[in-house]
Amino acid sequence: MTSKKVIIFSVILIGLLGSLLFFVFSFKKQEETTQEIVKNDEIQKNKDQEVRIVPKGGINEVIISNNKELNLIKNGFKLVLEHQTDDFEWFVFKEAEKENILVNDFFGALGGKLDPQLKNLLALDNFNLFSCVSNTEVKNIGILMNFKLNPDYQGNLYQDEVDFMKNWESSLFYDTQKIIFPEVEFTSNQLGQQLEFKDGEYRYALVVLPNGKNSSINYTIIDDYLLIANDPFCLDKAISLLYDTTN
Repeated sequence: MTSKKVIIFSVILIGLLGSLLFFVFSFKKQEETTQEIVKNDEIQKNKDQEVRIVPKGGINEVIISNNKELNLIKNGFKLVLEHQTDDFEWFVFKEAEKENILVNDFFGALGGKLDPQLKNLLALDNFNLFSCVSNTEVKNIGILMNFKLNPDYQGNLYQDEVDFMKNWESSLFYDTQKIIFPEVEFTSNQLGQQLEFKDGEYRYALVVLPNGKNSSINYTIIDDYLLIANDPFCLDKAISLLYDTTN
């Protein structure tokens, strides 16, 4: 083969190799771009579905993307149970940092139930959870609900609030145990235990836990607030902070 033919052959070979390398790198780049698009779509999807806690002005906002997704509300509550950075914490549930989650939706997501008569008196878009550091295996947690302002209410509003709560006492433990005792696994028999509510500093009843120890369910109506908790001292703290004018 003459040197001229060798040169021509070499040029053709180099050209073919260059074309092949260009094709390989172009395909790889396109594949990486496709993977990046898929990854970004997945990130956006996860972002749209994420549940997170955002501390804001002394209260923790539990942000969920869609209040119709019950699992997101449940996941938000799980975050609440895992979150304890101070002796006492307030929490509010919000949808996409805008509207508050309705308390009846919250109860429904966790398998709880509001008393129908009492529900009619509540400002459904205004509730908070609160938690305190616990020295026992039971997490100290409670819920604060707000009564609506009813200037045209026919009857004695406060007395009806008290009466409706007493009517609810027969099923209060069963209806709220997923919220008030979220980490306790009660058997069906234990869920059917008959509670005897008594008057003390708060209206309360003893609850027998699966390990045989006693806990309690406590509630009080004060001004426009209804508070229910599994620990009277945590309830004390919530009330004192409600009326703390120093913050």
